[in-house]
Amino acid sequence: MINNNTKNREIKDFSKYEFNNWKKEDKNQILNIIDEKGGSLWLSSIGEIVYRLSIDTPILRVKNYKQASLVFSNYLNKNVILLQEKKGAKKNADIILNYVSVKEIKMIQSDEFNPYVLQEFYKKDNIYYRNIFKPTKYLQLRPNNQQDKNIEFVAIDRLILNLVNNDQVRYVYVINWLAYFFQGLKKSQVALVLRGNQGAGKGILFNEVIKPLFGEDYCTTVNDKSFRSTFLGGIIENTIFFNLDEISHQKAESATIKNFLKALVTNDTITAEKKFVTLEKETKIYGQVLITSNEPYVLDIEISDRRYTIFNTGDNIANNNYLGYKNYINLSKQIEKQLKSFAIYLKNYNVNYKQANSALQTQEKIELQEISKHKEIEKQQRLQKDMYPVNSPKVHNAIINFAQAIRLRNTIYFDIIKYENEKLHADIIQDLKNKTIKINNLLPAFQLIHSDELKIRYVSILIKELQKFDPYQFDHYYFKQYKEENEDKFIDYIEIIPYTYP
Repeated sequence: MINNNTKNREIKDFSKYEFNNWKKEDKNQILNIIDEKGGSLWLSSIGEIVYRLSIDTPILRVKNYKQASLVFSNYLNKNVILLQEKKGAKKNADIILNYVSVKEIKMIQSDEFNPYVLQEFYKKDNIYYRNIFKPTKYLQLRPNNQQDKNIEFVAIDRLILNLVNNDQVRYVYVINWLAYFFQGLKKSQVALVLRGNQGAGKGILFNEVIKPLFGEDYCTTVNDKSFRSTFLGGIIENTIFFNLDEISHQKAESATIKNFLKALVTNDTITAEKKFVTLEKETKIYGQVLITSNEPYVLDIEISDRRYTIFNTGDNIANNNYLGYKNYINLSKQIEKQLKSFAIYLKNYNVNYKQANSALQTQEKIELQEISKHKEIEKQQRLQKDMYPVNSPKVHNAIINFAQAIRLRNTIYFDIIKYENEKLHADIIQDLKNKTIKINNLLPAFQLIHSDELKIRYVSILIKELQKFDPYQFDHYYFKQYKEENEDKFIDYIEIIPYTYP
């Protein structure tokens, strides 16, 4: 059931994960008994004895070997001597007696978080490490080659449908996005953004579906409070799923946060500070990114963005009888019961690799891009005023607006022209895309837009007025010519320069 789009992607079989594989070898009877009881024992890189008495109990550390020997003597109900050699004993005596030699246990350099290694204790460059990632029981479900047609997860199905406002195409996109990550924990290069009504089920999706599937310890909610810290590296550590929830406009527009979010979605590593840690190396990013918000302006989206797929949600689930389950408690219970079925479905889903890593250009995204574009124009207009203070030559507002529209390549400003002269409008729009504007188009465009405010009859006068306001952009240095194919005459144009201070 593997799509051609996934043939180059490794699909992890987490059912093969080796947990509690702490023993170095099987020769020592004391270590074997500890293992049989579900305990474990290893040595830290600074010589501490590190142990746990069962797979579910906390890990403890002790530097005093005699003290540790007392603990395990009680634990096993027999005399145990740890990390001491019996004086005069033969080489094979350790196998028979209740001694554990330092050579018989693993020394662990450090704890690491690595979802791609299917062992708790693993060796790298002849050094042992302990993997603190353990796949959930759902991740450990074994994939198979046949779809079970009887699998049902009606409550989860209805929840996701509501979150995409009952759009089947978007529903398939979300399922594919989730299945892609669930099958190999290889994060998508696209963040899913769900914006819409409070109570639509965004929190339920993350807290009651994603967290149990991927592991509550490895799922992190990030909000404005998280971003108040300068130690952003701590947000990333030991996480395989991020939920950026209700990030405020101010944070979303911050250059630092915008760059952090870009890195979070597409980068494999990031250089970010951690509390009480000297920054020596980059932090690895394993996590998939879900962004949720009740606000329409959830992110500052660039025109060229390829990182975000944005969907509007449906209505508050309380308004449709909690998806048919009468109340939240019933809905929650059904979701919990259906998690295994949903996990099996995701395990065997025919993933479209390309789609999972491609952002959809939705209408919601276009709206946010337009908002961001207008904000950038306003910002540049403020900069323009700073460039030319009050002691500059007096210039009519019509000239200022016209000059700024050209310099900023603001295509929306010229939209009114298309109702009077469609050919002129198309020519100007194409020029702006090419970072140029034909000189012969200046006067007719200005007259169509500003004839009621300022009468100018000659292009030479218009250019002089433009030079008064912006002598940098409209300097003759940027007046150029080109010759069209199969034409004898040259066409004069102005090169539009990048918006920087002169």
